[in-house]
Amino acid sequence: MSQPTLSRVVGAHRDEVVTVGRARHTRYALRRLIEGLPAVLPLYEVLDVGTRLVAHLHPVAPAGFLVEGSSPLAGLYPGLPWFLDDLRPAGFLGRLAPVHHPELGFSRDILSWSVDQIVRYLHEHGHDLVGNLVLGEPAFQRHLQAGPLNPVAAGERAVRYPVLAADMVAAGIPGSSAAGEQPKFLATRLDDDAVVPVLVKFSPPVRDPVSRRVADLLVCEHIALGTIAEHGLNAARSALLRHGARTFLEVERFDRIGATGRSGLVSLRVLDGEFVGDPASWTQVATALSSQGRIDDATLRQVIWLERFGTWIGNTDRHLGHLSLRLDAGRLGGLAPAYDMLPMLYAPRNAELVPTRLDMPVLSPSRADLWDSTCDAARTFWGRVAAHPDISEDFAAIATDNAARIASQRPLLARLPR
Repeated sequence: MSQPTLSRVVGAHRDEVVTVGRARHTRYALRRLIEGLPAVLPLYEVLDVGTRLVAHLHPVAPAGFLVEGSSPLAGLYPGLPWFLDDLRPAGFLGRLAPVHHPELGFSRDILSWSVDQIVRYLHEHGHDLVGNLVLGEPAFQRHLQAGPLNPVAAGERAVRYPVLAADMVAAGIPGSSAAGEQPKFLATRLDDDAVVPVLVKFSPPVRDPVSRRVADLLVCEHIALGTIAEHGLNAARSALLRHGARTFLEVERFDRIGATGRSGLVSLRVLDGEFVGDPASWTQVATALSSQGRIDDATLRQVIWLERFGTWIGNTDRHLGHLSLRLDAGRLGGLAPAYDMLPMLYAPRNAELVPTRLDMPVLSPSRADLWDSTCDAARTFWGRVAAHPDISEDFAAIATDNAARIASQRPLLARLPR
């Protein structure tokens, strides 16, 4: 049909049609209503100071969303827009969403939630999720009215953290620990005038070799983050605390700035799904993003460094959700601080300790200097693990052996091309 005819049809059904753009760039879509939600959903960014409106989401037929705005986020998406994907409930804390919000009437299995159910959850309760995006007016109003979550004075952590851990276990999801999900809770540490949002992982009460190993691994994560920082890369700041029979690892949230500010994040998992489509290793996905001009070489080098360090220390859980980049108004920034870096090779399996030995990495000729640096960092890491007073004797012996075996790789490193 002609353009004037189309314009008359659209004008007669204005409430049913979304019109975006002008002239030759005009696009039309049929509106799709999600039960319980308005036709247009505003998307906000929480900044270090204040907030800003970055886009509007229009659910459209037959599925997906038209994102309207001037940022790079604008466009037509057949499913959940990629920049919202990290906000869907996941992991130990995410599995509590249907428990905390039974009024939604959604399945207890968060993996079965539809895209529309995820959007409705974000619209109603997504005011304090990872990163800095808030979708919808109800969630935005909750953000404005929310105070510090579980505020704990620094000097009271010995009393409050065991209580918060017990509450979390009581409200937890049966089988989550057996599935490999580390129990944790969110809190806000009050340091004099400073307000520091934190994520706190905790071990079971240490009573047997399995619970002892979980505590060992929390100590290892603390040491790994410190080692990474000492070698010039950003890593989440952490602190170890032992109260009662539990070990606590307190990790400062790097997507939060003071009491109300936030910083945007997007995981490699999401970036792979949107821009690469090959869920392989950190290095392979980052290399593809680099070849597309989405990240610079400095960021790529940091990703490679972290992956190689992870192989030296036995971090077998390097999935794409465990590495993130900064996201500002839809534009990718540099690498976010490292997190979840620990020797998961030694984690209990099915509530048992399985004897295993660390494999030395296969040394490739590419970027040999990164092999040198990560090897030195790994030797430091294992040496510190072996000497740490909170590490069990059994795991200290493992760490000592690993440090010696890594040292033996030095002659091979010297033979790599320079």
